[in-house]
Amino acid sequence: MITTAEFLYITAAILSIIAAFLIITAYFGARRGQRAAYYSTRREAHRQATRRASTGLTMFVIAAGLAIVGKIIPSELVQPAPDEPPLAPPSVIVETVTPPAQPTVFIVPSSTPAPTRTPEPTRTPRTTTAHIIIPTKTATATIFDKHMTLSAISSAVDAAGQPISPTTEFTQGVSTIYIFFDYQDLPKGALLRHTWFHDGGSVHFESITWTEPESGVAHVSWSPPKGFEAGLYEVRLLLGNTKQFTANFIVR
Repeated sequence: MITTAEFLYITAAILSIIAAFLIITAYFGARRGQRAAYYSTRREAHRQATRRASTGLTMFVIAAGLAIVGKIIPSELVQPAPDEPPLAPPSVIVETVTPPAQPTVFIVPSSTPAPTRTPEPTRTPRTTTAHIIIPTKTATATIFDKHMTLSAISSAVDAAGQPISPTTEFTQGVSTIYIFFDYQDLPKGALLRHTWFHDGGSVHFESITWTEPESGVAHVSWSPPKGFEAGLYEVRLLLGNTKQFTANFIVR
């Protein structure tokens, strides 16, 4: 019995032979046409050679497709012979175990009863729950855990890189606002993004590839061309696609 895969292989081989024959005849026909004395004869020979070569190439592609399908489809299952008796299910032996008899304990009271002791309360051991963390991946972006927390908002930085007079209220026209944050276990090469909103509308966006140490204090900032206008501001910091924190301040 020929399987489906074998039939496809045989068909592909026959098509390949026919395709090779057409391409060879097309080649020699084109060569003969080039030596013809008349232009019309050469043109007709060229057309026939082109048609044969195209047909041969198409048959080659079909043969290759049949061969690939023959490799992909599963092999046909061989059915057991009808005269073979079915296997009997394994027998299960259930053994009944009789628990041993408990010994009888007799309590004989003494002449002088022993003083009764109040039992000390026993401490109940605390159960420790094991947490299993299973990392997940997405097809679009890497998701980081939370690594950053907001520490301060200011309009100036000292020589040591620390905020000067941190606050959440600023005067209209201030040139730059700094958002300070503490971070830890921040992998290098991570994508840090911060988006600035003014009265609910997005006004600035920036992304940074992280190259600093894994732990410490850092900040992001923005300087509008004409300074900060009056209104409510919100700054969202994301690491990859995970939101880290939101900073809010007002400009009066």
